[in-house]
Amino acid sequence: MIDAQGRILAMGAYRAQSNTDYTAVMFMRLSADGLPDTAFGPNGYRLLTFGPSNTPVRMAIQADGRLVAAVNAGGCIAVVRLNTNGTTDTSFRAGGSECLTSDNPTTPIAFAGDVRIQPDGHIVVVGLANHSAANNGEIVAFRL
Repeated sequence: MIDAQGRILAMGAYRAQSNTDYTAVMFMRLSADGLPDTAFGPNGYRLLTFGPSNTPVRMAIQADGRLVAAVNAGGCIAVVRLNTNGTTDTSFRAGGSECLTSDNPTTPIAFAGDVRIQPDGHIVVVGLANHSAANNGEIVAFRL
């Protein structure tokens, strides 16, 4: 993804050790010439965890340059917002990120598919949710 200043933004799974499946999500920003942007974080990246298993899905850039990402995090959809300097935006939701799940109290499982920013600035996250013990998936959408 390219921001308004021509910088390259990427995210991916980060495995802390080769003998474990515990992963963090790495957010990286490179300058337009491909060098790590140290204004975004040490060595141009930030590592965040949302639980024992983290699978990055999608990210979007808000008009003010902040980054919003959806991550599948052990059965919930973690939505996080990063400031332009790479720090977690603690004014967003529950201290910078939130775990969205289905409304089923027995199996509250949800998986992200995409995240988009609407022209009015609202964040929309879509995916699948498990709404029954029979593992029937349904489309779910959240507007934040």
